[in-house]
Formats: sequence, structure tokens, C-alpha cells
Amino acid sequence: YSQMHGRILNPPLQFVVPSPPTPDSELDDLWPWPERLWGLKLGQRLKDVRVKGAYLKGPDSNIRKAQLDNLGFVWTPKRGRRRRS
Repeated sequence: YSQMHGRILNPPLQFVVPSPPTPDSELDDLWPWPERLWGLKLGQRLKDVRVKGAYLKGPDSNIRKAQLDNLGFVWTPKRGRRRRS
């Protein structure tokens, strides 16, 4: 998501990692999302990071926070609804 959006990791809350439009197509190799992430509720997962501190607990929390920072994670997103393009 970060690579596709100018190094900014701030998906909408409802964003779910998509699977290719047609299963077992030649697009699978070109699809930007790994199969293990298809269907992941990324927007909700990142909200949990912001609100609950999910993923940021334990001995590696500083490393994980640095990884998110390097991906352009937006820690305090703008409030309100986004306009659809």
C-alpha cells in the first residue's frame, strides 16, 4: 500500500487487500499483493495499531515502530470522511 501511494501508509478503515480479479490468471505473478495477504483487513489492522498499540508491544516494539515509520505510517491521520475519487 505504501509503495502504491507515494510512501504513505494510511489506508481507509474499510480497505481490504484485494486478490487478483480472476483466479489462477497470468496476472498472479504481476499482482502487487502477496497471496498470503489477500483478504487482510489492512485498514482495520492499522487502526488497531494506532488506537490499541497492537503490534507495538514486547521487546521488538522499537524495531516495529521504526519499520512502520519507514513505510510512511501515518500515526495521527486527519479526522473525518475521505472524499472518493
